[in-house]
Amino acid sequence: MLYQIRGRKAGTKRRAGFRSILDACEALASLSGMSRLVAWVNTGRYKAYHKMIVRGFRADMQGVAMHSPNKSGYNRPNAYIIDDWC
Repeated sequence: MLYQIRGRKAGTKRRAGFRSILDACEALASLSGMSRLVAWVNTGRYKAYHKMIVRGFRADMQGVAMHSPNKSGYNRPNAYIIDDWC
């Protein structure tokens, strides 16, 4: 099963929205009988990454995201985005 999740504009509700997205993904995976849920997040978004680690997610793959001209793009601490690298 593939979950595609889009980011939302920054605001006061983004952290709660990110938690809600993770809650919904975990609930659907459980109801579907899945034993493993995979979600990608760039460690440059360390606030989102930390929330996932606290919830029990673990790094399974590491990669590199490059932006030109060497700016953070969407990989910045205040971005709560789950990637879809399938």
